[in-house]
Amino acid sequence: MDPTADGTFSCVSPNVVNVGGQCPLEGGYADHPTITGIGNGSEPFINHNVWSGDPDFYATLYANSPSDWKDVVKVNNTTGGGGVLAYPNVGWYPNSNSAEVPVDSYSSITSSWNVTIPTNTSTVAAWAGYDLWFNGPWSNNPAEVMIQPDITANSNYDCTAVATATFAGMPWHLCVFGNERVWKPGTNDQHLINQSSGSINVLAMIQWMEQNGYLPKNSTWYDESFGFEICNTSGTTQTFAVNDFSWNQQQ
Repeated sequence: MDPTADGTFSCVSPNVVNVGGQCPLEGGYADHPTITGIGNGSEPFINHNVWSGDPDFYATLYANSPSDWKDVVKVNNTTGGGGVLAYPNVGWYPNSNSAEVPVDSYSSITSSWNVTIPTNTSTVAAWAGYDLWFNGPWSNNPAEVMIQPDITANSNYDCTAVATATFAGMPWHLCVFGNERVWKPGTNDQHLINQSSGSINVLAMIQWMEQNGYLPKNSTWYDESFGFEICNTSGTTQTFAVNDFSWNQQQ
C-alpha cells in the first residue's frame, strides 16, 4: 500500500467486500479546523464501512482530510432496488469521552457540504447524507436520522413522506422506516431538489423532530457522520467525492 499513490492524496486505502479500511491508516484527524465543538480527543476519521456481502464490490478510498476525500467504487447489484452495500464516511463522536449528549443542551449545530456524485439514475443508486444516531445502541429504542441532500436513484428507492417542513427557506420531506428517519430535499420524492453544495441548521431539524413526535423528547446524541450510501453502480467505476465539509456545534 502506497500512502502517496494518486499523486495528490496523503492516504490511500483499498477495500474489497467485508475487509476494513480507513484514513488515516492509524488514528484520526486531530483538531481538523472544519469540524469544531466535538472536544479534544474526539478525532474524526474516514471509514469504508462496507457490509455488502457482494463479491463484485470493490472500492478505493483516497483522502487528505475530512473535507477533502473521495471513494472510487465499482459494484454490480443486480437486485434492482437492492439495499445499501457501503457507507464511506467521515465520522466522529459528539464529544471527547463518547458520552451521550442531550440534544437540547446544544445552542447551535450547523453544517455545510460540497460533494460530487454520479448523476445517471439508470446505472447508479446512491446518495450523499448525514447519518446521526440517538438514544444509545443499547437502549430499547435507538433512533437513526439521515439527512440526504444529494440523491441519485431510480424510483425503486422512492418513499412516502409522512411529513414536510421548511428550514432556511428549503422544503424537506421526511420518510420513516422503523427506527430510521430520512430527510430528503423537496416536497416529495417526485420533486427532489438535489443540492451538491449547501448548508443546514442541523439542530433545528432535530428539534423539529422532537417537537413533532418523530424523535423522543429529551433524546441524547451519540454518533455523527457524513458520507455516501452506495447501493449500485451497475458494474461501472464511479467516483464519490467530498470537496469541502464542515460541522460546527456549540453547547
